[in-house]
Amino acid sequence: MINAIVGLTISGKVIDSESGRPMAYAVVILYDAKDTSRITGTYTDEKGTFALKKVRPGEYLLSADFVGYRKEWIGPFTLKGDTNLGGDFRPPQERETSIENTGERLLR
Repeated sequence: MINAIVGLTISGKVIDSESGRPMAYAVVILYDAKDTSRITGTYTDEKGTFALKKVRPGEYLLSADFVGYRKEWIGPFTLKGDTNLGGDFRPPQERETSIENTGERLLR
């Protein structure tokens, strides 16, 4: 007898909070809610959508991250069946920071 691992699917979409446009190639990672160990991850497609497949039922955290944005978290949540997480993540843009050049230099 062969035991097949049948899992559930978590899907959703990553959206820019200011423009409302889909965010292609954002990083989406699923973590175990108990110890925050990484379970699996993926990138969003050109339409900002993602799907994490073959996930076992349990308690999880999910993050979405993109260069220039603050990491967005959902959870903890209980996965009991295929789940679409409300459709959208909306990672807020980080404020621009400036670096001030004081004009000092190291002398040897």
